[in-house]
Amino acid sequence: MKSGISVILLVINFIAMMGLWFIVWFATDLFTLLLLNVLQGKQMNKG
Repeated sequence: MKSGISVILLVINFIAMMGLWFIVWFATDLFTLLLLNVLQGKQMNKG
């Protein structure tokens, strides 16, 4: 019974870590796109 609980905790921990990495990756990707759009907008204003 204890081994089953530890396996469930391991799976939950793994899913949580994967979710965390996905959020970080998605946030950085979104931030990069936002930054590029801002930079392009500034360049267009100059031109």
